[in-house]
Amino acid sequence: MGVTVLPANCNDRDLLKPVLCATPFISSWERVVADGGFASPAVASICQEMFGITLEIVTRPEVNDAKQKGFIPLPCRWVIERSFAWLGRYRRFAKDYEVLTHVSATLIKLAFIRLLLKRIPTTLP
Repeated sequence: MGVTVLPANCNDRDLLKPVLCATPFISSWERVVADGGFASPAVASICQEMFGITLEIVTRPEVNDAKQKGFIPLPCRWVIERSFAWLGRYRRFAKDYEVLTHVSATLIKLAFIRLLLKRIPTTLP
């Protein structure tokens, strides 16, 4: 698992290259799934030329039905949103208390380690 905490005053597209360079095991990846904020030919070429991975943009479907408003779960993005919801259950993440980004990244890793440990079956054969 990798975590990168970025400043809020920067565009995601501008920081994609440093984030991908710092990502472990990226050589084994085949594709990166991103939202519409990364829809740029320059970003797609960085992913393909530097890392040999395909950038797949997941966009919201066009809705013509008046009943279908609000939240629409998208297959790949739902995993990320669900992970943020799990983090939201921890009181520490209710507000941004941390000043240093590496402290935030460490606390996020600890929270996910705790979530994974809770899922280990307690009954042994």
